[in-house]
Amino acid sequence: MFSSKKGLFNGMVIVLGAAVLASGCGANPPTGSAPLAGNAAPAGAKSETAAASKSRTIKHLKGETTVTSEPTKIAVSEYRLADPLLALGMKPIAMGSYLGGLNLDWLKPNALQGVKDLGEKGNPEAILDAQPDFIIAWEPQNQNYEALSKVAPTIVVNQTEDWRGDFIEFGKQLNKQAEAEQWLKKYKEKAEAYKVKLAPKLAGGKTAIYMRVLQKEFRIQGTDHRLAGILYEDLGIPVPEKVHSIQKRESISMEVLPQFDADYLFIQVGSAVAGGDKEAEKRLAELQQSAIWSNLKAVKNKHVFIVPFYVDVDFPMANEKSMELVADSILNNP
Repeated sequence: MFSSKKGLFNGMVIVLGAAVLASGCGANPPTGSAPLAGNAAPAGAKSETAAASKSRTIKHLKGETTVTSEPTKIAVSEYRLADPLLALGMKPIAMGSYLGGLNLDWLKPNALQGVKDLGEKGNPEAILDAQPDFIIAWEPQNQNYEALSKVAPTIVVNQTEDWRGDFIEFGKQLNKQAEAEQWLKKYKEKAEAYKVKLAPKLAGGKTAIYMRVLQKEFRIQGTDHRLAGILYEDLGIPVPEKVHSIQKRESISMEVLPQFDADYLFIQVGSAVAGGDKEAEKRLAELQQSAIWSNLKAVKNKHVFIVPFYVDVDFPMANEKSMELVADSILNNP
């Protein structure tokens, strides 16, 4: 995994690991304290006790990791993990890249300014060079946990179907559970406000559907999966009856699409690749040239919206931006 630089990398890991242990994850013991009278504690005992009182153990996918102070220089191996970190009011010093860079299009343009690019797979040597005091690794990338743990205290996280639960757990691991809960409270309040605004637009039983156009298939998303969860649960937009029978997602042929006819159609085209997914775009073009397409209610009323890839990211800030995108698309169109 470390290629021809293995010897150099291991040597640097030992040196940096010693520095991390000596610094206690950035927390130096207090010095210059006056000795106690009488039965004074041995020199350094007070600082050791103070350090121990700040220590805490974090449970994660690889077991447990102990930190002696709260991390301030955090590296994340996967770009998605920058999202919940920013939602908690923290900014990584280094992160895995997205399509060759650090421009996450659901964030403000300067949100990640100055952050070091670790490459798409969070290269361990680049992480070492960033000198973090804490590392959050992404389990699907199969990171070398043992090597990273020698650089700085490391935890490994994954994504489940419950993004809210994931975010709360992420907050607990960073000792910011209260901040995570407060963020989710504001998200819910925003969703409720949007529901009130959307009600007149959805009067008369209007429905919406979320479809993905991939290279070889059309896919209808179920009621609780990614963007569909925002549509049908968070915003309370009605769904065509046939969608209720779908578990997560279902591949369909073009001819079946009229059975899912809806007043609003949200389409994600292809997968996230640099320059766009050309084959999926061709597939959509074929659909748009068909009589089936021209007879859909959403097409007739110009209520078809192409949505960006981030609607499938399913992390806090991406979901908030997706919710705004969906609601504003309906509200700002006749």
